[in-house]
Amino acid sequence: MDINNPSQTEEINMQQIKEHQKNKKLAASEIGDLFANYLGDSMFHCVFKHHLQVVEDDEIRDFIMFASDISKKHLDRMKEIYTKEDIPIPVGFGEQDVRNDAPRLFSDMYMVFYITEMARAGLITFGSALSSSGRHDIVSYFEMCIQDTINIYKKGIYLLLSKGMNIIPPSIPYPKKNDFVENQSFISLIAGKSRPVTALEIKHLQININTNTLGKALMIAFSQVASSDKLRKYFQEGATLAGSQIKQLGELS
Repeated sequence: MDINNPSQTEEINMQQIKEHQKNKKLAASEIGDLFANYLGDSMFHCVFKHHLQVVEDDEIRDFIMFASDISKKHLDRMKEIYTKEDIPIPVGFGEQDVRNDAPRLFSDMYMVFYITEMARAGLITFGSALSSSGRHDIVSYFEMCIQDTINIYKKGIYLLLSKGMNIIPPSIPYPKKNDFVENQSFISLIAGKSRPVTALEIKHLQININTNTLGKALMIAFSQVASSDKLRKYFQEGATLAGSQIKQLGELS
């Protein structure tokens, strides 16, 4: 072995880790994150299947297929992990949850927006899962998920931009000098005076507006096709709440 060769050293270390962990059970956090991931990807796979049945734009169809294939890959890998650990495969979403004869509810652009926003949320979720994992195969799995999700997000952002839709937070003037916070009123909405929002606050306002815009459209659509009056009312209330939050967040920005 060449100790000056980093890749060879890393390979030896990984072999030692695998040997050390060969009988290691999954931690509670790993079981929980895998379960949440399985439910999420099983749902996305169903959503993508419906989108592929009604999408019209060929470029967007390719993007949806790309995301669908990744969800399928994740599900297959998790099934392998569950089988190896002798853990029952979770009951996720499936064919019984998809109406193949359902009418088209969303535009092609909404489908891209939906997938891109789900990828953005996925980066946060998978990052949290990775940082709570210790077993080498689970770390490797969530590392793969993060890279897959990065690829989906990048494709989605660039596709939206190419179609004339920009969901990135707005620009602000570059600072001319360094400023420092000199009193606590800067962070107090009670004691402090009104001030311009910071760059990070603009970022989170935009993310929340995007999320509520997505959710409002989703709930309006579901309210139109729900078979239960109770569910229809629930979706309508959710859409109203999302609309109210969009207005309030917009006023802050």
